[in-house]
This record gives sequence, structure tokens and C-alpha cells, in this order.
Amino acid sequence: MAQRRKQSIVKLSKALVLNRWVLGQFGVMDLESLADAEFKRSIYEGLDADNTTHYHHYLIGRQYTFPGVTKTQLIAWDQNIVSHSLSISRNRDATIKWKYFQYLSLLFVELYLEKFFTNKLGLLEELNDFVDRYNNLLDSSVPNESEFVVEPFTIQELNKLAFWNATGSGKTLLMHVNILQYQHYLKLFGDKKSMNKVLLVTPNEGLSQQHLREFEESGIAAEMFSKRAGGLFSGSKVEILEISKLAEESGDKTVAIEAFETNNLVLIDEGHRGVAGDQWKERRDYLSLSGFAFEYSATFGQAVSAANGPKRISLTQEYSKTILIDYSYKYFYNDGYGKDYNILNVPDNTNWEFTRKYLTGALLSFYQQMLIFQENTHWATQFQLHKPLWVFVGGSVNAVRTVAGKDTSDVLDIIHFYNDFIKDAVISRHHIQEFLSGKDGIKDDKDRDVFAGRFNYLHKVVKAEDEVYLDILQKVFQTDTIGANIYIN
Repeated sequence: MAQRRKQSIVKLSKALVLNRWVLGQFGVMDLESLADAEFKRSIYEGLDADNTTHYHHYLIGRQYTFPGVTKTQLIAWDQNIVSHSLSISRNRDATIKWKYFQYLSLLFVELYLEKFFTNKLGLLEELNDFVDRYNNLLDSSVPNESEFVVEPFTIQELNKLAFWNATGSGKTLLMHVNILQYQHYLKLFGDKKSMNKVLLVTPNEGLSQQHLREFEESGIAAEMFSKRAGGLFSGSKVEILEISKLAEESGDKTVAIEAFETNNLVLIDEGHRGVAGDQWKERRDYLSLSGFAFEYSATFGQAVSAANGPKRISLTQEYSKTILIDYSYKYFYNDGYGKDYNILNVPDNTNWEFTRKYLTGALLSFYQQMLIFQENTHWATQFQLHKPLWVFVGGSVNAVRTVAGKDTSDVLDIIHFYNDFIKDAVISRHHIQEFLSGKDGIKDDKDRDVFAGRFNYLHKVVKAEDEVYLDILQKVFQTDTIGANIYIN
């Protein structure tokens, strides 16, 4: 008899049994083993002369190691992905080229939907056999590092897939193809008339409008939800509505969930929102009760962790069995798509001269980024890089505190710094000279030089402090006037 772990609270990332199962179809237990360094290379993006993806050719070479996938399936799935990709590219300047993780996301959906539509009971049995092995302490074929016990799948739980994909990883385009994938298999193996509507549920009106524009770009008919719509052409367009418009009873700005029935194809953007709130989650889940749902979020893990006790365990159970792919931020960042950051912890200091010098160092770092961008436009264009942006994050916009007998705030500190930097050129130049010579004296809480080695590019182009100061005025503040005043209301 299998030894079962005691139930406990674990990180969601440690309990992704559906993700483990689909990777197991390819003979691996983690994404890195399937997508090695070679597979990630950009040469595999795009199509060959026969409209077959280069990813497919690479996977075919490894097919003998895939216990749950045949060559015939790989060919068919690849052609489906290509067909759908060409479909949403007709209105674009070029055919969409998928990154490796996007292609694998679509490939996993093909695998799942084929099983779902052709042999749902067989899929259920297959998943539960995997769950038994996952929960078995003595079964090393399915390594489980957590102490989480995944409950068996039920037939009702098979109709939802979730995508834990980092912000910026192309979830919207995946969503568009997911719609076409589902409709393809429904037409082949299901009853197209059984689907009532295609609904996209968003957290707010701004995102709804954005999705409407993006559907148009992909050539997918869509419209904002209206209670007056429906009838003969119901289901022919994607209907977009905000989660706040779903209610138990219809009102001036809401619609009762019963009005939609339960046999809808539902797409849930920003799926983490409302997870902790039983009411909203129950309403959106109702829409696909006898249909199907695709859910997308960059922060499933954080949303589940925010829940407490039994609620967190329940959500972990649900998303462990619905998240098909985990391409959360750690993978996104490690692949070089994320943003580099540095946290510079300096001792608390209320002295304005210290704060001004520190901010001058930050300004100098931003200016160096602008130089690199402007002096390497060929590379910037090739890698689709945009002009650098300097963002200030404060504790509060309106909070006012007293420093040295004067009222100030995070926002006012920045404005005062701009004013002082432009108005008092002598001190500004002196601070720049200190940074360029490495004698600024700004240290962190462990007495390490905060800005050490951060101005190598400026040293390389051999700019003196006077030249740097004047160039900052021009490139950052758009002025040639030294000592210009900034007026604060």
C-alpha cells in the first residue's frame, strides 16, 4: 500500500501535479529538462519552407524519449499550432514567432485537449494513476519534494486549465490561440452547439478595452458584453465583461450569472484576482461549470499564499490540478527576459545633503543607461529595447513628514532634488566628480560602497564632470540653461 504524506501547507510551485503529469508525457519532470539550452535558441523560432516549426524538428529528434507522445501526434499538434498562428497573424506585418515557452504552452494544450475530447474517462484514469504515484513516498519515478497530498481528480475538474506565466510573456496571444484550439477540438470531436458563449472575464474596464483592441488585431470577432446582445448570433463573438458585472441578480450595471447558463468557454484574465474572495470566484466558476475555462495569471503563487488555513489548502488543491505550465517570473528572469534590479540599502539619514548626493548617484546611473541606449541604437532596435525609464517608488503620494523642522514627502523630495541639481551647478558638479572618482562616500548598511563599479561606461567614454553635468541637463531635463528654477506649487 502506498504511503501517503500528511496534509500540510506548501508553496503552490511545489504541488503542481498537472504540470508534472504533462511534462511526464515527454519523459521529464521539469521544464528545464525538456527545454534545454539548445531548444531555447532563437534559431528555432519561426517556420521552415513547409510551414512547420523549427521547434517541431528539434522535438522529433528527441521523440524516442517521449513515453506519452507519438511522432504522429507531434506532427498533428504542430500543424494545428501553425494554422492557428497564421490565423491570428493575418492582420499583422509578420507571422508571430513563438518563444520556446509559448510553443510548449500551446503544445501542452494540444495534448490535453486531444485527450479531453477523445477519451475523458481515460484522461481521468491516467491523471489519477499519476496522482497515486505522486503521493506515494516509495515511488521515485515521480519525485515529490513537498509534503502536500493531492486529492484524486474528479471528472468535473477536468474542464479547466490555468497558465502561470510571467507578466510580459505573451499571455494574451496564447489566449487567442487557446480559443482557436478549443474550437478546433470541439468541432472535431464534440458538439459545437453545446457551447453557449465565449466569455472573457477581466478585472476592470481598462483591461476589457485593451483586450477588445487586441482581439481585433488577431482577427477574432469580439465585443463588449451587453445585456441587449444575444439571440441568433450568440456565441459567434467573444464577449468581454468585468468580473464586477456578475451578480446574483441583474441590476442597472450587473447581470445575473444564471443568464449566461453554464456551458460557456470562459477565459479569465488576471486569474489571481478574486481568488481569495469566495463570491467572485464562485460566480466566474459557474460560467464554465459544464463548459471549459482557461485561466491566466502571473501571480497564482502569491494569490494562493495570501489565503489562510483551509482556504489556502483548498486553493492549492485546485490549482495544483489546473496549472498546465509554470513559466512564472523565476523562469522568465533566468531566461533573460526580466528586469535586472539592485536594492541599495543605505543607513537611515535625514540629512538633505546626504540624500541629494545619493539621488545624484541614481541620476548618474540613469544618465549612463540613456547614453548606452542612444549610442547603441543598432543593438537597441535589434532587440526591441525602448528608451530607459526612471521610476520613483515612494511609501505614499500624499504622506507628509517633518525633517529638520520642514514638512516634506517622498514626492517633494524628488522635486526638491531636481530643483537643487539644476539650480546649484557647483555642488552638482562636485558630486558628479566624486562619483566618477569613486570618492562619493555613499555606503550601505554593511559599510560597502553602494556605487562602486557602476559607472564603467562613463569611464570608458572619458567624460569629465562638467561635460557630464551639461549633458544631463540636455538629455534628462531637456534644457541648456544652468541654474533654471523649478517652481513648486
